[in-house]
Amino acid sequence: MDELMEITVEDSHRKLEDVCNVISLAKLSDSDLKPVSQALFFSEKDNSPLKLLELDPHVLQNIEEGQTLVIRGAEDDEAVLCTEDTTYEIRGAETSNSLLLLPDLLLADDMNAEEGENRILKEKMVLSVVHNYYELRKCIPRTNKIPHLLEGSSFRGKEHENESSMKLYTFDDLLDHIQCSTKELMVALSEMEAYNIDGYWRFLEFDYNFRVLTYILNVVEENSWPLNQVHKKVTLDSLSDLVPLEIVDQCFEYYCEPTGNSADDGKFNLEEFLEAWQQSVPEGMMTSVKQLEGLALVDTNERPPVARYFPESDLPEDPGKRFELLFHTKDKWTLEEITPYIERLAPNKASVSSLLMRYARTYQAPNGKG
Repeated sequence: MDELMEITVEDSHRKLEDVCNVISLAKLSDSDLKPVSQALFFSEKDNSPLKLLELDPHVLQNIEEGQTLVIRGAEDDEAVLCTEDTTYEIRGAETSNSLLLLPDLLLADDMNAEEGENRILKEKMVLSVVHNYYELRKCIPRTNKIPHLLEGSSFRGKEHENESSMKLYTFDDLLDHIQCSTKELMVALSEMEAYNIDGYWRFLEFDYNFRVLTYILNVVEENSWPLNQVHKKVTLDSLSDLVPLEIVDQCFEYYCEPTGNSADDGKFNLEEFLEAWQQSVPEGMMTSVKQLEGLALVDTNERPPVARYFPESDLPEDPGKRFELLFHTKDKWTLEEITPYIERLAPNKASVSSLLMRYARTYQAPNGKG
């Protein structure tokens, strides 16, 4: 027979003798019970402010990890509970059972260390008896107030900042007004194309937004960049005197997507590189772009022209795989450009031509060069 745990509930304090009498009247064997009896008595204090909140695994994990939970809502709002990334409605629920709040009640497993031959009695205080509790339900973030809060502070340019007084909101200010989690607020601000300007979140006035985008497109056109190779850093430098850099930077986030092959990564301004290279060699020694063949790719079509480290020694030995990598790196090659990267695979000039005929095809450029 499994051991039983005996608990008695009484308004007045029990004595150990009373407990033994109850066990006898119930026709139970003392050996079938744990050696600890718990007599419950009710607190004389008003503990009605104590509330129960049912937690789902996600919220419980946040508490166990020491994360912050925040209840948000104005007087006329229904309260929500927010973790760092999720928002929950708080709903009242009822139970037909009486729930006793006992902060230090011993369960069967807790009594093993107290087992002995003689029965002992411990008194436990019931802090409160409740019939209702609160439960959490995931809900969509309530971000509809954001446009109303930000519409009066649209940014029109630094030259207009002193024309009128306006209410500005930091991120923490918005959290005080918006019923959503930190992560959800950031997503909402991004979806609404709000800008963080000097620490305050604002919309761009329509004409000013159009002007900034026009500036960016002008830089793209002036440098003849393909739309999938726009240089962010060069654009920021070009517009630094016209537009706050934080606005241009966020425009790239809203209107552009990273290609995975950043136009700036691993590339050097060709003119600056050649100048630094010449200064680093002994006096009297001359450097030239010709010496970079097989070591770096030079692209004079970019604005400004650039050089990128691309050593022939790192390429596959297999001709097919080498050509595949070469044309993955660059769509079109001149004969002069590609020869340093394939001549080691060919014993003579005729073999170079054979490799090109097998793995590439001729393209006649508009300037007549193939």
